[in-house]
Amino acid sequence: MPTEEMGSRILPQPPEVDARVVLTVVGGFLLIVAAAVVGLLVFLKADVPGALAPKRERPFPAPTLQTTPQGDLAKFEAAQHEALSDYGWIDRDRGLAHVPIDDAMRMIAARGEHAYDPLPGSSDPPADAGGGKR
Repeated sequence: MPTEEMGSRILPQPPEVDARVVLTVVGGFLLIVAAAVVGLLVFLKADVPGALAPKRERPFPAPTLQTTPQGDLAKFEAAQHEALSDYGWIDRDRGLAHVPIDDAMRMIAARGEHAYDPLPGSSDPPADAGGGKR
């Protein structure tokens, strides 16, 4: 019995799909895609000039505000220190002067509880006083 079954066995069936039909469909699809790409390129070239040109890289310029920031900072700090530690006139006509910060703090502290009262003889505050309206 086993030999009879083996002898009458049917050979595998050939595929039901024809390879030529599959290749024709795939080839047609690729032709349609290629035609669409060519159409888009023609459209871009005609209606959008420069769309297909490579973009030129424009490097960002280097900052040129300060060439020596450490030196500029040292000069600024020296000017600030000089302004806070020297005597000088703000407005000679009105009698306004600036004094070193340490001396000004001692003068304010020496006045005690009346430290921030208006000074005698001053009718109007200086123009750069913080409490005025603008």
